[in-house]
Amino acid sequence: MSYPRPDVRLVQSWQATVEVLQENTASQHSVLRMAYPTSSEIIAAAPHTNNSLSVGQRDNRDGSHYCDEVLRQRRTLSVQGAGAALSQYPRCADGSP
Repeated sequence: MSYPRPDVRLVQSWQATVEVLQENTASQHSVLRMAYPTSSEIIAAAPHTNNSLSVGQRDNRDGSHYCDEVLRQRRTLSVQGAGAALSQYPRCADGSP
């Protein structure tokens, strides 16, 4: 099923945001996903090169991934020591939390 794409200017703003996050944290990757009823798609990703998480990648949402649980709770997520915390949850098919 095809879903409407976000406005180009909004996507550019999100791209700038993930770049700032990636540059200013110890994270190797920073991504923004758009959640659809049965899938999610990476809308913005940093860095642009050598990134296994690239814009346009889709993952089926089957409810078993950490990212689905965060969406289900509908609350802001803030994780101290995220690397250790995420290791206990299944990863999305593309390798992201």
